[in-house]
Amino acid sequence: MKYVCRLMMVVVLFIGAGSLEVQAQSPLLQQFEDEFVALSDSISPSVVEISVKSSKRPSRDGRMEEMFKFFGIPEPEGHPDGEGDKFPTPRPAAMGTGFFFDANGYIVTNNHVVDGAEEITILMNDGTEVPAEIVGQDPGADLAVIKVDPQDLKITPVKLGDSDNLKVGQFAIAIGSARGQTGSVSYGHISGLGRENLQLPDPELRFQHFIQTDAAINLGNSGGPLCNIKGEVIGVNVAIVYDANSIGFAIPINRVKNIAPQLIADGGVTRGWLGVSIVDIEGAALIEKVSVEDFIEGNRLEDSQGAYVSEVTEGGPSAKAGIVSEDVIRKVNEEAIANPTELINYVTDLKPGTVAKVEVWREGKSVLLDLTVGKFPGQAAARYGRDYLGMYFDKMDLKKDILERLELEVQPSDFFVTNLVKGSPAEEAGIMPRDIIIEVGHKEVASKAEFLEALKETAVPGKTLLLRVMQLDEEPRKVYVKVPEDFVLE
Repeated sequence: MKYVCRLMMVVVLFIGAGSLEVQAQSPLLQQFEDEFVALSDSISPSVVEISVKSSKRPSRDGRMEEMFKFFGIPEPEGHPDGEGDKFPTPRPAAMGTGFFFDANGYIVTNNHVVDGAEEITILMNDGTEVPAEIVGQDPGADLAVIKVDPQDLKITPVKLGDSDNLKVGQFAIAIGSARGQTGSVSYGHISGLGRENLQLPDPELRFQHFIQTDAAINLGNSGGPLCNIKGEVIGVNVAIVYDANSIGFAIPINRVKNIAPQLIADGGVTRGWLGVSIVDIEGAALIEKVSVEDFIEGNRLEDSQGAYVSEVTEGGPSAKAGIVSEDVIRKVNEEAIANPTELINYVTDLKPGTVAKVEVWREGKSVLLDLTVGKFPGQAAARYGRDYLGMYFDKMDLKKDILERLELEVQPSDFFVTNLVKGSPAEEAGIMPRDIIIEVGHKEVASKAEFLEALKETAVPGKTLLLRVMQLDEEPRKVYVKVPEDFVLE
């Protein structure tokens, strides 16, 4: 009995001590909570919900479904993929988030939120709805600026932080319209920096080096701010790992500081361009299925530094300067290049038309070349060269097993349509990616050289040109392309 009494006294004392400790901590916890509430209150007026209407259905990509999902592309209820013709009138195609960049009504968001928009409406924190228009777009960085008329609006611009001085473990706050829930706030940390090589579904996105965060972000947060505990924006939320727990990414705000003013002033961004497809040495070794050590020894490289040229764009700046496939770019203007990301970031900031000294490693020795920096022409043109009537082409090289499966003795051509310029004559006429052109103006063609020769002979500015095209698994079809008045084939 005495033992039980003593035990009860110990328990009472322990509980009492615990209660005192909790009471002592309560003011600190309350202060901590109050600070976060105040932080949310200070940022929220600067954040807006963006609704977009478009008569075109958003494109869907298998990789998006399997691994990554960009925010803000909800599928309309009751209509499965492939039934876009049932929506002839503008309808919601995206919902995302943005934030006021300045007091003049300029709003920063992601390009994929507003791309192709025919009507944009923003919902402000106080419930005000106003129309907005696109001012500038940068697909390469997935950034866009839209604008509202600031008259009669109470606009609170965000405070911009410094993303170059971030550290893993710092607090991070995400605000946005998570799955349409306006003004949702979530807290977490910066869980990684400089994230690269993410297999995102947008083929035009060139620049990553993202901030990784475990602050909960969902579809609809796209374009919204990622903030620090000072209430400063340190990033723009851009993507999440689908089917993962709290792995999201944001564009560093210092990139936005550079790009947004250009979009406001010019509607786009001018970037330097070399005209090469590049991988790191490890990637090149992987492609050739050898170890990095064997690749370095076999190619007589000094080390694994530099950007390996896997392909040179036809007619691009590098081709004109004499850079060839299998060169390794080591320096530009005496600036050492460790990997492809460093090369892209350095060249991007060079003014088109300037002459750069490019040092490449070729066949066991250094070669110095003068290269006139070009203007980045867009992702497709950078990869495939110039377009013809809005069509970009790539080489076709079908393996024997594919030919057998398609019951073909030989492939029908040595090239195919890989991409199209939006609004171009070819796209308007109904040309599609993976089309193979087999006839131009009633002339049969089986190679790109024959296509260009036939185009030169039969394409008349202002007139209609008949093409016969096919997909590998379909019957040929006719396409009528209107040749522009200013069309010139060099």
